[in-house]
Amino acid sequence: MIPLITSMGKAALCALKGLSIAKLATKATKYFIDDTFRSKVTPTEGSVIYSDLFLGVEHSGIYVGNGEISNIVVTGSFESEVKLDSPSSFVDSGKLHRQIYVSCDSHGAVGDTIVSDEAKSKIGERAFYGLVIKNCHEFSRKCVEIAPRKTNISRLESMFELEDTWEHTIGSLKTSAKKHIGATKWRLWDQTSGSSLSENDLQQIYDQLNNTPLDQQTIEALQQSQREIERYLEEIQDENLPSHALITVNKYHQQLGKLNEAGTKASSLSQSLGYSFTYNDLKAAKDIDFSSLSKELESNQSIADILETLGRSYVSEKMKQKQIKRANTNEVYGTHKSADISRVLPSELSLLENEELEHLFYAKLLESNLSTYKMLGHHIDLEDDSEDEKMKGPIVVCLDTSGSMSGQPILKARALLLAIHTIITKEKRDLYVLLFGSNGQIKELLLDETSSTGLLAFLCKEFSGGTDFETPLKRAIEIIESKKQFNKADVLMVTDGECDLSAHFQKTLKAKKSQLDFSIQTVICTGLFASSAQPNDGFSDRIIGI
Repeated sequence: MIPLITSMGKAALCALKGLSIAKLATKATKYFIDDTFRSKVTPTEGSVIYSDLFLGVEHSGIYVGNGEISNIVVTGSFESEVKLDSPSSFVDSGKLHRQIYVSCDSHGAVGDTIVSDEAKSKIGERAFYGLVIKNCHEFSRKCVEIAPRKTNISRLESMFELEDTWEHTIGSLKTSAKKHIGATKWRLWDQTSGSSLSENDLQQIYDQLNNTPLDQQTIEALQQSQREIERYLEEIQDENLPSHALITVNKYHQQLGKLNEAGTKASSLSQSLGYSFTYNDLKAAKDIDFSSLSKELESNQSIADILETLGRSYVSEKMKQKQIKRANTNEVYGTHKSADISRVLPSELSLLENEELEHLFYAKLLESNLSTYKMLGHHIDLEDDSEDEKMKGPIVVCLDTSGSMSGQPILKARALLLAIHTIITKEKRDLYVLLFGSNGQIKELLLDETSSTGLLAFLCKEFSGGTDFETPLKRAIEIIESKKQFNKADVLMVTDGECDLSAHFQKTLKAKKSQLDFSIQTVICTGLFASSAQPNDGFSDRIIGI
């Protein structure tokens, strides 16, 4: 059996959005318990069955006996047909564990021959293919509802079940299965095929969730996951499962609460910055007052002014060379299946317009199964006579964390650094942060365009002693000299007072500035210096007060 993480691919796992990884973590937790600890079943005629295609997307059908499943199968771009499938072909398009869930009660699989007879009578029927997910679940639901009611469910209970399901259509199917065939549980089909899921796989998914930005959509998915796990705990409460199984589910449920609480707490700061933090970032930054930071970002106009001018413009070395642009002349000569989004057919892009079908689009993308144009063409090389493109360079920030910075100054400094981080992330520029205190005290963090996490936790560190400005400036010079991506960098000094440098070092610094062609801007976090006053400390090209 192939482990879940391997079948999905670790790269694909890391690329999932917060909404998707939250859904995956919840499904994986339930599947691990179902596969490892709960008893499995064999469906009976008329049982409802379903399997996960991709995260929030399921495919359903009706078991009709003799190892066959009646279900909706897509036969063309806009066509579907009711066909018989074996269990292996039923899950063939699945991207997750490729196992099948069966409608059950406390005693085992439940179904009704009336349901299976109805499903068999529909075999061969064709229909317009609009919403494949809705079609398959509605087909199964209509077959189920042929059977007489066995359980009365109030409207309130029905609405609750629909809300606690990722898809409303499968939620409606499960509600109908409960009413008409007495399905109160869903267990795995007892078969040898399917992918296993280890605790290590589960932990990898949890780790990815803890490192996923907690935006508003992800927070809503976490709240949905909490409700789904609570419903699942009610389902398994009478099954006398080992304590380890219950500990696993309860631990995940508690972690969902922590993730949701952390994301909600930092939501105002995230909105101010325009990007969200991960749970691990927020956990490490527990001492930061997110509300105060958010207010500082929104009210301090000086920070906004600094961001407008920060980062010296320079001509990229690549742009100094004469550019050759390549033009393409292409002709469509057919279609095929691929993951080339630039050539995807409009019919596939239409999936993104519907929330229920969006995950199907991503599933096809990961499987290289999107319908795309085949192109035949050639290239024409053209000389580029345009002016050299101006770009902004990287930044080396020296942040004072001495004792005198405590209180409002360090709050302003952190707000400034987070705002800078927002800009350089969007512009794909590198940022090197140096925290310093007294003589020899320094901590470093490199944030390049491919790795932009960790700043919030890093800003929580401080030395709280005296102040030595020469140590960080010497290190900044070393970085500009030794690291290729910083040879066009400028230096930003963030402190609460004028920098006190020895005459000898000031002379050395002036020479290095001329040799390496970098500038120094100093930001005073006490607001004592107005930008228009332009005080002179002997080495800064500009001094700004915030």
